Amino acid sequence: MCGTKKLRKAEEGDFCLLLEKEVAYCGMLSSELDEKKIPYKTMPYGSGVRSAFGMSLENYRVYVPFGFLEAAKQVVEERENFETETFRKSLLENSDLMNIAPKLEKKLQKKFGFASETELIGYCADVIKSAQKIVDGGRIAWGAAHYLFCCSSGVTLTVNSQTFEILALRSDKK
Repeated sequence: MCGTKKLRKAEEGDFCLLLEKEVAYCGMLSSELDEKKIPYKTMPYGSGVRSAFGMSLENYRVYVPFGFLEAAKQVVEERENFETETFRKSLLENSDLMNIAPKLEKKLQKKFGFASETELIGYCADVIKSAQKIVDGGRIAWGAAHYLFCCSSGVTLTVNSQTFEILALRSDKK
């Protein structure tokens, strides 16, 4: 019963939630889990509104048996590290295309104390170089571009994957 405090220890065969991600990611992850012979189950998950319009749900939840949970987490970590390096390479190879809207530039110059756009763009390139994690935040509206979130020691940089426009720079320190 929900809300009960009496829980038993997980057993080897109990399915545990590994993650919830978009369909494409789960498809790639499924291949990797198959390759490592890690059993899993996927279930569509998302907004019921999409179902009402006959659209497929945007996300899947991936479950693995408890006995395989640590191995599955390792597969996810390896996939995330690979993606981070792939995104980092793309962003740095195109750093000369990085740009920022004038309104946002003024706001960030004031907030972070940058003297010029060049200094701000340079700082953003440094954030990309040192990012511990770069993740695909999903598609921007209906286009092909995606939000890329670069997380590095106290700041998160958001970049358009197609135009390389800096969309946001946020300090994670409160």
